[in-house]
Order: sequence, then C-alpha cells, then structure tokens
Amino acid sequence: KFFNLAKTASKFSDYNKKKVHIGSVIVYKNKVIATGWNSKKTNPIQYKYNKYRENLQLGNRSYDANHLPCIHSEMKCLIDTKDLDINWSKTSIFVYRESCGKTRMCKPCPSCTKALKDRGIENVYYTTENGYVYERI
Repeated sequence: KFFNLAKTASKFSDYNKKKVHIGSVIVYKNKVIATGWNSKKTNPIQYKYNKYRENLQLGNRSYDANHLPCIHSEMKCLIDTKDLDINWSKTSIFVYRESCGKTRMCKPCPSCTKALKDRGIENVYYTTENGYVYERI
C-alpha cells in the first residue's frame, strides 16, 4: 500500500526529463508522515548532499559540482520532516520510480542515502524492474 502512495506522489513530479517520475513516502508506526516527489526546484540541503554524488561514474552518467541541486523525492520527505522528534530508526522510506509507463530501478542515490543515514532512517524499500527490494542501510 505504501508503494501505491509513493506512485501517486510521483505523479506530482515536475521533472519530466525522459518522463521520469519518482515518489517517496516515509512511514512511522504504520502511518505516512511525509510524501515527496522529484522536482526542478532547488534546495540548499540537496546542494549540500550532492557532494556525495560528485565525480561518481554511474553507467554513462557522471555527476560533478555543477550538478543542479534539484530536489529528489527522498530529500523532499526529509526536508518536510526536519522538525519532527521521533525515533527515526523505526521509520521506513518507500521509493517508487516510473519511466515510460514502466516501473524502474529506484535505489536512492549516494546523496540521498547519506541524508537518510544522517537522519537515522535504516529501512529502505525501492522499486526495480521486477518488483521491489528491501535494504537496511
């Protein structure tokens, strides 16, 4: 059910490059506490964490310091919950990606993974071409 909510959130994405839509939800005690989607908007927190993406070679893509700090769906969730005082180790994040009408791999990037770890979120679920994966970070 949480992937369905992340899928719904992904439809709000205004980042339409190659029709990629990514949505996330953070869940605490079986309740959604945040939803997010990828956006063309920029944010200084995303910019701060993008240093963990710099100069990485991922397939045919490389990231550098000039990479725009467009907000990732995971980061939007983290920004929206920055003032909550909860036990973050008991939360989970669900990340959904759809491209050209098909579910795609959506493992959080190095910058989002670092931000999730810094917050204390350990349970990550994300889509793949064949379903979903659970990962404890």
